[in-house]
Amino acid sequence: MKISKTKFVVYLFLSFLIGWYVGLVLENWAFVTVYFDVQAVSLFTTCLTLGVTVYVAKKIQRTTQNSNNQKQFLVSRIGELDKAVSELEGVVTVDGFSYKLVISKFKSLYLSLRRTLDNINSIYPIIGELRINEVLNEWRTVKNVATYTPLDNANVMITINNDKVSYNPSKRSEVISKLSDFRKILFDLQVEVYKG
Repeated sequence: MKISKTKFVVYLFLSFLIGWYVGLVLENWAFVTVYFDVQAVSLFTTCLTLGVTVYVAKKIQRTTQNSNNQKQFLVSRIGELDKAVSELEGVVTVDGFSYKLVISKFKSLYLSLRRTLDNINSIYPIIGELRINEVLNEWRTVKNVATYTPLDNANVMITINNDKVSYNPSKRSEVISKLSDFRKILFDLQVEVYKG
């Protein structure tokens, strides 16, 4: 972008006028002197108040940051549990999945769930045992629905052949529905932890 000569001259002239005016205003300030008369006790209390204020602000900031970090950690752990339940949903929707694999996934998911719930209980006792027991009871219900094989052969809902499992359509929809309900409970727990 080029500036024309006339604009340049105008800008130069305006700069000179502004500089000259500021110089006139500041010219008399060279003769101004300032004296401070402060008592030692007032200076000490002012410095002490300033120091305490900075210390308390830093302490509050550190506490808030630690609390936020704990929240983020727990929310991400619950998110990982939700992802594992989603993977389990994917496994049980296919015919001929491995029964041992599903049992193994349920066991590892239970261990992760238990650790996460213990962490939540230690950090946020307000959420408390009641909520944790509710989540664990729902977990047991989901596991029983997904892995229980009735002895009554008249209404076969699960067939197992050489470790390959198949659900009939009604059983599959029941299992998926229970897993979906459990994911909703995990989401509600995640929201409670986030509110903290």
